[in-house]
Amino acid sequence: MGRRKTAMKKLKKKRPTVAQTFKCLFCNHEDAVECELNHREKIGKLKCRICGADWETRIHYLSEAVDVFSEWIDSTEAENEGIEGGGGGGGG
Repeated sequence: MGRRKTAMKKLKKKRPTVAQTFKCLFCNHEDAVECELNHREKIGKLKCRICGADWETRIHYLSEAVDVFSEWIDSTEAENEGIEGGGGGGGG
């Protein structure tokens, strides 16, 4: 008489996680910017532990920490273009 086959154990795959800490745009320290999402008040806040740079924006129920960080990058770039461009027209 033979033995019964045992069922193979299912291996669970690890899900990739979204980062919660980021590199600061101003002081360039890794993992220095922490994101805090307050869904009750619909506000997302970023704060650098090293240089103290902070920023906040309105969020919605689908917002994640990386969304707030990418909006911070976009707004910082827009401000820098306004300063460097001098508000003038194109270069034509």
